[in-house]
Parts: sequence; structure tokens; C-alpha cells
Amino acid sequence: MSDRHETADDFRDRLRGNIFTVNTDLFLSNIFPLESDGHNVDAILGTFCRDGHYDRARQEWTQLLSVPEKTDEVLAPFASVCNAIRDACATMAKEDVFCAQMPCHWYACPSRDYWSKRPKIFGGLDSPSQRIMEDIDRRRNMAEIPQQGAPHSASKNAEPDEKTRLLDAWWQRVQCPVEIIAENDEGSFSDAVSRLCRYMRRIFSRQLNRQFVIGLIICGLDMTVWLCDKSGLLGTSVPFNIHKSPEKLIRVIAGMSLLKPAQLGWDTTMRTIPAKHDTAVYTWDPIILKDAFASPYHSRWVIEMPSKENPEEREKFVTLQPLHISRSEMLWERGTAVWAVCRADEPPGPQRQIYALKQCSRGRSSIPEGIFYEEVEERSMGDSDTDAAHVSRLYSYEDVLIPGYPTDVLARLRGAVTEPEKESEARLKRYALFGDESIVQIRYEAETGQIGELKSKTRDPSYRVFSRILVEPYGWPLKFFKDRLELLVCLRDAIKAHRFLYRRGVLHRDISTGNILICPLAGDAEKTAGRLFDLDCGKLAEAEGSSEIAVTGVSPEDINKAERRFKLDYPAGIERAALERLVSFFPKGSFLSLVYVHSFLKCKPPASPQAPLTCADIGLLPEDEAAKMPKFGTHKSQQMHRTGTGPFMSSELATKTINFGDGDSDLVHDSIHDIESFMWVLIYLCCTRDGPGGSRRKEFRERFDTSKHQMLQAVVYYFFESPMQVMGYRKQGIFKKKRQMEDWLLPIFHDYFTPLKPLVRKWFEILFVGYRYRIYETIYDQFLKAIEEAIEEEENRGVEENPEILRMDPLGDYTEPNEGPSSSTLLQNDQSPSRPRSNSDRARLSTVLTGEPVPDDPFQDASQLERSQPEPKKLKTEPASKETTKRVGR
Repeated sequence: MSDRHETADDFRDRLRGNIFTVNTDLFLSNIFPLESDGHNVDAILGTFCRDGHYDRARQEWTQLLSVPEKTDEVLAPFASVCNAIRDACATMAKEDVFCAQMPCHWYACPSRDYWSKRPKIFGGLDSPSQRIMEDIDRRRNMAEIPQQGAPHSASKNAEPDEKTRLLDAWWQRVQCPVEIIAENDEGSFSDAVSRLCRYMRRIFSRQLNRQFVIGLIICGLDMTVWLCDKSGLLGTSVPFNIHKSPEKLIRVIAGMSLLKPAQLGWDTTMRTIPAKHDTAVYTWDPIILKDAFASPYHSRWVIEMPSKENPEEREKFVTLQPLHISRSEMLWERGTAVWAVCRADEPPGPQRQIYALKQCSRGRSSIPEGIFYEEVEERSMGDSDTDAAHVSRLYSYEDVLIPGYPTDVLARLRGAVTEPEKESEARLKRYALFGDESIVQIRYEAETGQIGELKSKTRDPSYRVFSRILVEPYGWPLKFFKDRLELLVCLRDAIKAHRFLYRRGVLHRDISTGNILICPLAGDAEKTAGRLFDLDCGKLAEAEGSSEIAVTGVSPEDINKAERRFKLDYPAGIERAALERLVSFFPKGSFLSLVYVHSFLKCKPPASPQAPLTCADIGLLPEDEAAKMPKFGTHKSQQMHRTGTGPFMSSELATKTINFGDGDSDLVHDSIHDIESFMWVLIYLCCTRDGPGGSRRKEFRERFDTSKHQMLQAVVYYFFESPMQVMGYRKQGIFKKKRQMEDWLLPIFHDYFTPLKPLVRKWFEILFVGYRYRIYETIYDQFLKAIEEAIEEEENRGVEENPEILRMDPLGDYTEPNEGPSSSTLLQNDQSPSRPRSNSDRARLSTVLTGEPVPDDPFQDASQLERSQPEPKKLKTEPASKETTKRVGR
């Protein structure tokens, strides 16, 4: 989520539960193992004592004040001490150390204010002789400032302004952010942690080859050291005074100069090809640092993958264009990045094969994505199902092993995190009353006025594995559709792909705009088809024959009674086999089976009204086919809490309650939930897109408090951007009050999508009946029939001409892009800007939606939701571990 659309409270909520601490000495000795490379911290300290930088008798650095009163009094002296340590390391470094190749110059910028969103002090990939980062700042100050209120271009090929381009270059060179505050209290420290994490997130967004970032926090003169990767934030439990513990400070700062790049979180399996060069180099190479200012999202990355024919052999691939990078910046999540790539040894031309390369950090307990593809391929051998053409094909995959990366070290540290203490009743009451729960447990020593110890708030850190997968063909996200027909065709193809996977025991579980790809056919970007991508969150059922087909125990008398009732309303009657299957779903009364049939036939009239109703006519499979359907109640699943991308997640999964009934049934993620996600994908695009091409609606650029389109912004917020449970209850509400679909969602469709409203209505009615009666065996056929009718109507309208929508030419030569979205535009973060920017905006949202003030509206925010909603009957859900639910791109 973009900083522009995320409040401080939102960010703190995401931090809470993902911060862990470990013994300080254990952390420092493992993360900065200088002795293993032959470096002696005591020898470096001895050098400083002799040259007067450190006074051992007074236990203080001579350049630093012993008791600073203001933050600015610490900045320049601390940077000076760090650079002195760096210089000492350079003098003592061995030839085999990367010191000269991995420069780290420390900068202090006292004039930089909080709103610049950059640290006032940091270690950068720079040298004291070049000071490139100072030059970047000078160029940014001289660059033309965009006109006040000028909107960011949403075009996929928009040219970033000079200041944005230079800001990207600046963040690409930040090695270690530092947050220094003069105060040494609980509140100030929590704020400092939040700011440091924001810096780290920006580093991840610009440094796509970064696996973890090390940062420092200094409160007064007490330092804590933090490491952030996709598993969470890990820090030292006891702050150390940089005057009294100089050896610890030296270990940290020397480590930033002496350790190898992989030990400092850099991915050495990725290199980049600079503009006007043919050789791939690391991003800390002098060629890059001196004058390479390309957006990291449009850099040519060279990445090795296993060969398809022989996994023991390696093949090099070159990125051509980013396809989905918006999740790369997220902390303690998968950090997914996807590129279109080709083999490095293949020349441009019609013969060149384009692939999609995805990298992410998956949960250690989850099944590698490649295994799902292998299972589907094995279960489809000899299969002639044409739906297979709409599923991405596996080329190769691997868990990436970065030479020298401290994988085992990080696992050991996370296994030794501090035990959280039980919060006192008084503190819990204060949290509930004021909503000021800290993001980490802090033991504050009132006598000394200092923080004594930090403890984790949970003892359940996550563990992640960095992995890559290469699939074919490549494509771009669904939101870049060129016209309504392409949008519908690709949605239809994705539903067919989902059906193909489901029938072979794989449930996708993460339907989103980014996982439905528009793929060119035979290299022609104007002739496309849809593909379903990304099985990271899938679950694997047993093969055929595992399904329980219906409820048992229906007597012949019940069947005969139901048959007589059916003939009253349907003179042609119903086939006996269909009736037996139907009644078995309604053991409490055959009348309910008749009500179901009435409801179903309103959505899908029978093929032949004069003939007896068949299983297909009433939404059921024949008994032999139903027995072959996979059952996902017990399955080989991904062990993760997340069961989809938040804005598109089904109403039941988001709330963990069934839409109808008393909640006594088990809730199992099944086909109907993913099918509902397809509907939310379409609704989301119709509400937020400004027609074809992926552009956002201009109405979202307006301030909420003065906007003429508050209804649009409020509905999009509640259904697609609010906390997970809030989105779930709003979606669940339309199934309980069907008019809300007509009153809230359909009216805010962009005019361009008006012809698609009938399709949404049909899909909604199909889901309503499926959820109401828990019968959805033929839901794929129902959804596909409705969208085929919409495609036919669209074809009858004629083909649209949209020449302004440009597609990547996969067959041409790569040229260094001098235009294209920067890291602050569409590809970097796709979060819709309708998210409220203030608490007052959020308080008005419910009034806009309901038309009247609701002071205790349960949907105003997450905390009110929990207090005001009645406690629902929780259903048995799938095994879960900590994984944050994804948020959508705009």
C-alpha cells in the first residue's frame, strides 16, 4: 500500500505482531560475524583510542556529546564517527573482502524535515571522494517542481518527472537507514520503529535485489539494531549505549563495510545490464553508482534458472518488462515480483520465446508452487480437455540458494526470540480505551528514564523461503485490457482454467486482477487469450473419487412426496435420478427442494420446458460425475491464513461465517468462493477503471471532503480497501439485502462498463442461490453460460478501436526506456487513491453510504467493528499460520 493512502494507525496495525527481538549479543555476533573473516573489533577500538577518537577513561566518543538535548546535536557527529570506523576498516581490510566493492559512506542531513520521508542520517553506497548521493540531492533541488495539484499520469507509458526519477536513484543507493531521536521513552521509540520500517519499505521498493535491510534506532544515545526481511522485523532486545559499549557500535558499522554483499542482504544471483553496456554487473558496481539512474522496474535484470530439460544445468534469462511488481515493497509478505523474460542467448525475432518469471518469499511450510503445476500435469496425462490451454505451463522452479546468505543464522535467531510477557489488566484496559497499544513490548525504567528491554508481542515468527518459478506464456495483468471484449474473453478463459484445475484436485484460492493474465497468441499482442497464473496459495485435494456426493438417509416416501409436489408446478415432471439427488440435499423437508428449484430456474431456465427436468436443469451433476469431483474438506494445503487477495476475497472467507444459516456448518474454501472472487474482480474494474488501458478514474484524485463523488469513494473504500473483516461484512451484506447491489455497487460503474451490468446481476443471482442452498456443483457452467452471452452481445456491438493503448513488443530489441512509470506510479503500487486520508474522512464514509449519520456504525474502522458486531459463530476453517492478507493494487 502506498504511503499516500495509508494512515499512521494503519501502518502500526500492520507492524504489530510482526516485530520480534532477540538477545543483543546473540544478534550482533551472528549478523556481524567479523571474526570469521579475520577482523578484530578490539584492534579497531585500540586504533581509535590511540588517535583520540575514543576516550577509554571517560568511556565516550570525543566527537559525540555525552547527553545530547536535541536530535540535530547527534546527527553530524554520529556520521563522522561512522565514517571514521569505515576508514579504519578500509585500512585493515584483507584483499578478499568486498570492502572496496561495497562502499558505505555515512551522511547526515539535519535540514531534512519529517515530511521529506527520508532519513536524516543513513549509510549509502557511496564513497567520500565521489559523494554521488549529494549530487543527486543537488539535482533534485534544481529540477522543476511539478505544478501543484497536477495528477500523476496513470498511463502505462507515462514519463516520470525528473525529481521522481532522481528520488528512485537516491533510494537505490541507501544501504542502512538510521532513525535518531533525543527522547528515550516508550511512545517516541514506537514512532521511531514505525518510521524506520517505512524507510525499509522504500528501500525494498527500489532495490529489487535486496533480501533484507539492516537499520539502526538511537534514542538519546542508546542504540538498537534491526533487520527486516519478508519474515518480519527482528531486533536487539536490550539497547546499548554507544559511549559505554563502543565495541558493539564498531561491530555494527564495521560490518556494513567489511561483510560480503550477501551477508548484508543483497541477492547476488541478480545482476543488471546498464544502459549502453552489454555486460551484467551488480547494482553496487561503480558503473551503476556513478551515473545509472534507470528505474529499478525497467532495468534489465539477468537471472539464472534451472534448465527445463536438465535441472542440474543453469540458463540465463534477461528481463524485458515488469508485469507485476506492486508487492515487492511489502514487509513480512511474499514480496512478489513478476517480469516478462527471454533467454539471454536468444536474439530478437519471431522465434524468441517469452516467459513469465516470478520471484517471491513463500512460507516455509507451504508447498512450492511448481509442485502444483507438476501435479496437474501428471493428473492430465492423456487428457484432451481444451481448458488446459488457459493454465500457465511450468518451465522450471527452485528455492533460491544465495551463496553466503545467512539463511541458517536467521532461522536460529528467529527460533530464539524473546518470550512475550502477559499484559496487565490495567494496560489492556488502557489499550481498549485509548487505542494506543504499542507495537512491541517495552519495559521502561522510570528510575533511569530509559528503555530497559524490548520483547516480542508474540512468540510465533514466520519463516520464509526465497523461490523463483518460470512459466509460459507471458502476459500482463487483466486491468490492462484494451476493450470490453478482451476483458470478458480473458475472464471467461480464466474461469475455464479454474475449472480445469479444480477437476484435477487443485483449488487456486487467490483470484485477483494480477493473477489473471492477458496473453498474446503467437507473439501477437493484438490477439490475446486469458491465462490463470500463480498457484502459490493453492490447495491440493486427493485425486478422483474422494467426494461425498450428498446427504444420505432419504426415504422412498420422501422422494415420492417430492415427486407429487413437482408435478403440480412442473407438469413434465422430473427425472427420478435427478429427484433422488436433489432430495438428498434437503433431508428436513422436500418442500425446500422445490423452493430451490424455483430459485435456480429463475437464473437458468431449463433447456427444454416440455421435457422432464434433468440434473443439469437443476444445477446438479449425475451421481457418477459428482462422485469424481475432488473434496477439499481434507486436503494437502498451503499452511497459511491468507485465502485470497483481500479486496477480491469471498464474503464467507473474509468474515469466517457462512452467508446464510446459523453457522453450525464447517466452512471449507471451495469452488464457489473463488467463483465469487471472479465477480469481485469484474466489479472492482468497473468501479475503478476509467475505461480500457488500466487507467484510474479521475474522480479518485479529488479530496474526499470536497469531492462530488463521495458515494463512489465510500463504496470503493468499504468493499475493496477497508480492513479485511469490514470488507467481508459489506460483501456479506449484499447477500442478505440484495438491493444493496442495485443501490450501491451498480450505480457507481463507470459509464464505459454499463453494458456489463446485466452480467454482474446474473453472476450475483447464481452466487445467491448457491450460497443460500449450498448447492454449486455446476456453478462453472452457470457462470460460463452467462459470460458467453455477454461476449456474444459485445461482439454484436462491434470491435472498439483504442490505438492509444500500447502493448510491449515481445519480438523487438530491448531499448533502455526513457519513459515509463516510475516506482511511484502504477506498476510500483496499484492502490486506489480513494482510501481516506484522515480520520474525519473515515468518520464521514458511513454517512455517505447509508444516507444518515450512524455514530456507532460498525464499519467505521476495525476497532469499532470488533466492539459493535455481535460475535459470530466461528466456523472450522483450514489450518493457519501467520501470513498477512494481500491488499490490492489500484
